[in-house]
Amino acid sequence: MRRAGRVETSCGAMVLAVALLGQAVYAQDTGEEWQSQTAEQSRIVFVAPGLRDQRVRYLSSAAQDHDYKIEIAFWRGDAAHHNKALVQFVELSPNRHFRTKQDPKDFIERFPAFEDRDLEFGGLKRNGNRLGTVESRRFGFDDVQCLGFAQYWGESWGDGMNAGTNLLNGYYCADPGRPLTKELRQAVIKDLGIKGWAVPAVRQALPLEIWLERPGRPSGLYFGKLFFVEGAGEGDLEFRLPLPYGLCKGRWTARAGANSTFRQADLDWEVACAADVKAAGAYRFDDSGHGEGKGRTTDGALLSLEFDS
Repeated sequence: MRRAGRVETSCGAMVLAVALLGQAVYAQDTGEEWQSQTAEQSRIVFVAPGLRDQRVRYLSSAAQDHDYKIEIAFWRGDAAHHNKALVQFVELSPNRHFRTKQDPKDFIERFPAFEDRDLEFGGLKRNGNRLGTVESRRFGFDDVQCLGFAQYWGESWGDGMNAGTNLLNGYYCADPGRPLTKELRQAVIKDLGIKGWAVPAVRQALPLEIWLERPGRPSGLYFGKLFFVEGAGEGDLEFRLPLPYGLCKGRWTARAGANSTFRQADLDWEVACAADVKAAGAYRFDDSGHGEGKGRTTDGALLSLEFDS
């Protein structure tokens, strides 16, 4: 296996280093120059749609002269012969800086996975995530649509005429024959993060038990979910009831105290169901994490919601 080239402050050298580094994903073992990592050890966080069920591998290395440290994560499943996604994180040593930003197109064209492909690129886009500004380009080959991305951040020296001290770049591909929609592209960008700097907001779900009481009919137990993102004061709510209600979907909003652990939190919620029926109510989590609430549909049915951590 070849070692990545020496990383200097010029982007030209950086492109060469990253291109050579891409060969690591095809190695049968990491050898002496690359170390395997666990997901917990790696600083790379990437939770884009479709990656949960893929095989993932994490590697790390460093320059012999201590100019930089670098980590890789790559995901591969059964839908294609190429990696579905690859992310690289390069951290330069103190007093080292990237002089200029490199277009993600230049990185993609140098990845060994694409060197024999006839790639077609879209226009350069700029969007934000928790790390800062991301530059990205759509690209495709055969019946596969992908997104290449790159972002720089970190300290800049004196005159500020440089791109920073950290680089995150890589790509994500939709499954063969599937489109890379605008929503998927936005999710890919927002779902990138580096531990110690900023990580993506991960949507989590709390299971709910819902008792439905209607006059003249037996009570019934049904189930739903309350979705939240760490640090957010609002989120989604959904549950399924018998006809005529069907699937009920809506939003919750925190009145006070909502957080990632949901201790001492008061929520208001409202959902819309089938047959023009709506329901609304309140919900409270106590200091142990147990939650319960009440609500009523517009046709008079009573709802009791409960969650127990």
